[in-house]
Amino acid sequence: MKKNKLLSKGIYGEAMRELKVVGIIFAAVTLFVTLSTFAVGVLGSMRFTSGSGGAVFEKSIVDLYTIAWICDALIVIAAPIMALKMFGWVNTRRTADFYHSLPYTRECMFVSTYAAVATWLFAILLTVCGVGLVAYS
Repeated sequence: MKKNKLLSKGIYGEAMRELKVVGIIFAAVTLFVTLSTFAVGVLGSMRFTSGSGGAVFEKSIVDLYTIAWICDALIVIAAPIMALKMFGWVNTRRTADFYHSLPYTRECMFVSTYAAVATWLFAILLTVCGVGLVAYS
């Protein structure tokens, strides 16, 4: 008998564990893009003057909105890759038979897996926005 639930903590936890490597890779890439763009903006705005012997900082033309589209594009790329990783079991007969033999409805499996993908994407987006706000403020 199938369990009549909409969200399973067990499937959600397993999906979060399976997405750990992909999520960490995309988080590292987006953080690298955010911080490297910030570093280029800071170094590009630095001007050394020979008379005063110090560095004078001018307003940088690179700000948080300049890199927002890059991070958004990476999130848009990460979403289908994570979904394909999590729903890849459908393509193989052996694994499809195994997953369909579990005592959960298809809706429960879909919602639990979708929630795990959405959680990873939200965590990546929140981390990148937080680091970007701290760096640019």
